[in-house]
Amino acid sequence: MNTLPLADANSSARAHAPRRASALLTGGMIWLSLVATGFAQNNSSASPNAAVATVAPPQLAADSLAGSAGPHFHLHLQGAPFAPYVIQASPDFTFWVSLVTNLAGGDGRLDFTDPQASGFEHRFYRAMRGPVAGLEGGVALGTGGNLMPLDAGGFRPDRILVKPKAGIDLAAVNLLLGTQVLQSFPAMGNLQVLQVPAGQTAQQLIAAYQQSGTVAYAEPDYAVQLLLTPNDFRYWDGSLWALHNTGQLGGTPGADIDAPDAWDLQHTATNIIVAILDTGVRYTHEDLAANMWTQPGGTNHGINALTGSNDPWDDFGHGTHVSGTIGAVGNNSVGIVGVAWTAQLMECKFIDSQGNGSISGAITCINYARDHGAKIINASWGTTNFNSAALHDAIANARDAGIIFVAAAGNSQDDNDGPNAIYPASYTDLDNVISVASTGRNDQLSVYSNYGAKSVHLGAPGQDIFSTYYQNDSNYVAMSGTSMAAAHVSGACAVVWAHYPDETYKQIIARVLNGTDPLPSLAGKTITGGRLNLFKALSGSTSPPPATVTADFTASPTSGTAPLAVQFTDKSNGGITAWDWSFGDGSPDSSTQNPTHTYTNSGTFTVTLTVTGSGGATNSKSATIQVNSTPPPSSPPVANFTANPTSGTAPLAVQFNDKSTGSITAWDWNFGDGSPDSSTQNPTHTYTNAGTFTATLTVTGSGGTTNSKSATIQVNAAPPPPASPPVAKFGAYPISGQAPMTVKFFDQSTGNITAWDWNFGDNSPHSPIQNPTHTYTNAGTFTVTLTVTGSGGATNSTSGTIQVTNPPPPPPPPVANFAASPTSGNAPLTVQFTDKSTGTVSGWDWNFGDGSAHSSTQNPSHTYASAGTYTVTLTVSGAGASSTKTGTIQVNNAPPPPTVTVNTTSPVASEIGPINGQFTLSRSGDTSTALTVNYTLSGNAVNGSDYQQLPASVTFPAGASTATVTVVASSDALIEAPELVTLSLSNDPGYQVGSPSAATVTILNTGLPLSSPLP
Repeated sequence: MNTLPLADANSSARAHAPRRASALLTGGMIWLSLVATGFAQNNSSASPNAAVATVAPPQLAADSLAGSAGPHFHLHLQGAPFAPYVIQASPDFTFWVSLVTNLAGGDGRLDFTDPQASGFEHRFYRAMRGPVAGLEGGVALGTGGNLMPLDAGGFRPDRILVKPKAGIDLAAVNLLLGTQVLQSFPAMGNLQVLQVPAGQTAQQLIAAYQQSGTVAYAEPDYAVQLLLTPNDFRYWDGSLWALHNTGQLGGTPGADIDAPDAWDLQHTATNIIVAILDTGVRYTHEDLAANMWTQPGGTNHGINALTGSNDPWDDFGHGTHVSGTIGAVGNNSVGIVGVAWTAQLMECKFIDSQGNGSISGAITCINYARDHGAKIINASWGTTNFNSAALHDAIANARDAGIIFVAAAGNSQDDNDGPNAIYPASYTDLDNVISVASTGRNDQLSVYSNYGAKSVHLGAPGQDIFSTYYQNDSNYVAMSGTSMAAAHVSGACAVVWAHYPDETYKQIIARVLNGTDPLPSLAGKTITGGRLNLFKALSGSTSPPPATVTADFTASPTSGTAPLAVQFTDKSNGGITAWDWSFGDGSPDSSTQNPTHTYTNSGTFTVTLTVTGSGGATNSKSATIQVNSTPPPSSPPVANFTANPTSGTAPLAVQFNDKSTGSITAWDWNFGDGSPDSSTQNPTHTYTNAGTFTATLTVTGSGGTTNSKSATIQVNAAPPPPASPPVAKFGAYPISGQAPMTVKFFDQSTGNITAWDWNFGDNSPHSPIQNPTHTYTNAGTFTVTLTVTGSGGATNSTSGTIQVTNPPPPPPPPVANFAASPTSGNAPLTVQFTDKSTGTVSGWDWNFGDGSAHSSTQNPSHTYASAGTYTVTLTVSGAGASSTKTGTIQVNNAPPPPTVTVNTTSPVASEIGPINGQFTLSRSGDTSTALTVNYTLSGNAVNGSDYQQLPASVTFPAGASTATVTVVASSDALIEAPELVTLSLSNDPGYQVGSPSAATVTILNTGLPLSSPLP
């Protein structure tokens, strides 16, 4: 490790001289210790060393100046040109306060002071590269993964935003210009996000749409950045000072949003959906998971506009931090609590892992939030690079749906009322926008915060805010910025709306703005002049806050000779109800808005305008009127002047200086080149053409007399600029494909080009066209060479490769074939057809030959109801051809059913013997299949009791013409009378019953041998 010693201040001689110490920036931060207790001998010291770990890093230097009661440290950072840096100070390496967040200048230098240095015995400083890692001048250069491509001008080079005029369809224009519609927003007048085609730039395409006369506007897809400043990752109990400030860590008691008192009235916002348009969220975090919104019928917690998916996972951390401030779970014994203990946090990710997003992504998220029931949108991002009409339309569309849009005011220490306003916070014409500045733990306006008496509504805690972070599920850090301030207001709006669920967005905004704590640091800096107070917002009214007023006026003339009539014109701002003019000469005041007053005496008079607003607020402004005594009689005018230069090359700017004498009241300059005359006393005029010009000054005296003087100005023609040498460059699309392939070539050469020569590399004639189109008919690798010729005859060439391949061989034609099973049988006959065709087959047509409807199924099944010989035809089609195959199905009439009769072949059954009775069933006709014949048993013998149980049917085996039923008498040793068993054939569709259809067997139940005598 390299070290750098700091200056020693132990000698009295050096103690009274400015002390200087410097250290190198290492890996993103350095520490520098300087003592601020005085500059007498032995009262000053410096820390020994500062660590260095990078090659040629930025340097941080500090000068302490002696001889002042409250010494300040004057520091400067020497770093990378235009790079963003955060400078922080600490008394103990533990608690860090941000002093300044800004960009280094073009020379890499950033100057600042520490006005609080005198209050600390030891003071440590560190410098960190700016809010967004990997930025140079605020523009991320990466394009991989979730990273968004950005042009150096701060917009996406691959997309533009276009809104058609009412009633116009842009389809034809899009086709003509080769653009693809990536996304459209019908609710916003069919606003379209268009893909910039290869070979064109976004600026060229915007100009083309504007010139077409078909669009309301066309603009770049501007980039936006997060509005935060990073801080130390360590914190301790009492860290949520913004919610409840008891004076911890040097804060001012009560410099908070009064959350504990407010929570006694309302601490939940369970039914309020707050959409956070940011870097996404770690939705598994222990303090966020329970409050995540889930899309009805789904599992996602929002969208990712960068990837077009439903997964808003945070890969930067900002969105997770903002979400925690708005609605971290309350009363769960872990981590922190949000302004709202419960809420539905909808996450809409459109900012990438480098902290950059685009207008199209923001609009996608705003429309998603509107379509899915969000009540509040938090926008902790913005930029000064744009004032986008498309973004304005999207927020107005959200307003029409009753959505509050909370925006961070910005961290560039600028006045948003001026030309460097941050958007979307500065859309002052949209009454659903709340613009939020940042305050610290002592109720001061944060040093980095933007402000605006007409554009920023209120302040809210935004400095050293402790909240959830994205690195793991129990990660918390402190961060600073108007991003954090906006999050407090979004959470407050959610709680207030939950308390007043039937009120409109205007009423909720009025409650929040009416309920601020007035702060001196915000007076004249914000519209309300106050800092957010949740308790007052919940318990206050919806009447508009008293309007602030600002006195301003002009006077004409502001000097002259008595008597002098002066016209005063009111330019005041605010709801002015009364004017009071004090003219400073002892005359009565005037209540006229735009009075005229005549000063009769000479002197210097102070004019004061005091204006009063509708709420009683007043403001004053003063100015001086100089009235001179009447001058003596004037002397006649004598014209005279000088000119510098009097000759040169066009365009030639000449400064004319009046040298006239006498009492001059008017000047008239005729420059001799046909341009309008000038009445300025000392004008500057530019001659754009070569020639000899006579400039004439005519002066007029107080009595109306005139006098003139002329001089000659020689203007020479400018030599022609040297011709820049030609440098050949071109693009082509496509650069690979199948023959025949048509390629468009785009000339991108630089220099003064007078001729183009294209050699397409396929032995075809060369082309002299600047942007030709060429068709390659054969396969091969072709080297295209563009040779350009400059105005001086110089040439330059460049080459590129075009790859052309042969088209694939044509697909084989179809060949029909099929199988059928069975191919013959009795009606009704069901046949399964199986396609066996080869080649390229895309369609099937089956004609079954029986007059039935055709089938387009590949493998159909068909039933023939009648006998006959049928020709089946399969026609297959594909690859522009067809093929046919036929086959035969033979269907026969079914034979008549067999005839079944029954006879008794053993008429007696006896228990003695034993002797069995037997029925024989006979069938005639078809005996090829098995046949089951049903029958009934009757008589006075009981089945299963007097004889063994018989079933109700008997089956003929295939090929058999007879079947038997055997009657086996049951032995019960009882002497009974004979009993009868009668078998009667039952009717069935499978056979016919013939004659005889019944037969009888007698059961002898003597219980004795047959030879015994009967009783």
